[in-house]
Amino acid sequence: MAKSEANETTSMRDRILAVATELFSAKGFEGVSIRNIANEVGVKLPTLYYYFKDKRDLYEEVESTAYGEARDRLEKVLHLSGTPEERLRKFLEELISILDKDIRFYRLVQRNLLESDPENRKFLVKNGLQALFDGLKNVIESLDTKTNADIATMGILATVIGFIGLKGGAQFLDNYNYAKKPAKANQAMVEAILYTLEYLPKKDQREPAAS
Repeated sequence: MAKSEANETTSMRDRILAVATELFSAKGFEGVSIRNIANEVGVKLPTLYYYFKDKRDLYEEVESTAYGEARDRLEKVLHLSGTPEERLRKFLEELISILDKDIRFYRLVQRNLLESDPENRKFLVKNGLQALFDGLKNVIESLDTKTNADIATMGILATVIGFIGLKGGAQFLDNYNYAKKPAKANQAMVEAILYTLEYLPKKDQREPAAS
């Protein structure tokens, strides 16, 4: 293949992925048809099928790209030198930054968690959530605390995702001191999570019963 043809192929594939990312993040997997994507890109269906075999193939490529980039950034933070407390702080700052600055990625995560398709949820876990859960749990277990690492890890992830989701409406609250200070709100949330760790269930509390 000539260089110009290779560049054109890459360019079209990237264009399809960019449009698909925008549509899937806005409407979810179930709310977008393969024809919607082709029309938005401005190509006929055979052209789209030349690059991706079906809608799920395209959707998983969108997710692989988005989750892979976020996973790499967060895993890098988790493996930095420093104390567990320092690494946890940097992880929280990075996670909040990723979700706060990339609304399309945040919406993809939300929709995967909320939509009924179990295959999409499994894909989320396999391509990002499992590695983040394991890495974060490992850091929490390294802390000089008896905090239940499972509960703490799930609590942190849920808190951050919920916090970012509320920020859009929070800016209009009358009595919210951070309504017009989003950067300070992010940092305050990091401090609140770190503080709350001391009050989460301990290792010998609320353990699941053995099966």
